[in-house]
Amino acid sequence: MSNAREAILKRLQGSAGRHPVLEPSNSIMEQSRTTPEQRTARFVAAMEAQRTEVIRTSPDDWPQVLAKLVAQEGWKQLWHGAKMPQLPALQQSGMAPHTLMPFDQPVEGLKDRLFLADAGFTTVHGAVADPGGLIVWPTPQEPRTLSLVPPVHVALLYEETIQDSLWTMMQDEGWVEEGLPTNALLISGPSKTADIEQTLVHGVHGPKRLIVLMVCSRH
Repeated sequence: MSNAREAILKRLQGSAGRHPVLEPSNSIMEQSRTTPEQRTARFVAAMEAQRTEVIRTSPDDWPQVLAKLVAQEGWKQLWHGAKMPQLPALQQSGMAPHTLMPFDQPVEGLKDRLFLADAGFTTVHGAVADPGGLIVWPTPQEPRTLSLVPPVHVALLYEETIQDSLWTMMQDEGWVEEGLPTNALLISGPSKTADIEQTLVHGVHGPKRLIVLMVCSRH
């Protein structure tokens, strides 16, 4: 061992124990908790600032709202999870049956058709008001591809699942104790990128639009 390296190690070893160990404090995060109304307002403001479109609807009306959106936009293909719990509601929404395209096989067998999709429809695990984003847990039933490949991502969000922050969600849902998800995504808006000149461009590496159908119990 060189003299220089030995001297560095001695200094490091000598400094051990000199500085007090700071216990982590959650007080600041706890103080950030707000009312449901405040959380919703902050979430909507943050998402709209990132060019996300938020449509408020109700538990009974969201399928018809989605069907109306599909008709207005002229979408011919709306891809969705083949076994999602909301499938019966989609099928009874009034949309033409041929518009609904189930993701019902490995992506290798769907590539040619999937890249012609008009929009992808998914549910989400929840959302956070700060910094503003949807929490998505991809599954074999609703793979990440649905929110990544189509030019429009339509997400179904239930207002009561909005949390103040990712920290509060992890605390309240016991992620650490019960096990972290294998793949959790935070989506705050349409895809975007910037070059070295700091020119921001939207819709380059993913959906050009993000539309959130927010199901409000107080709607």
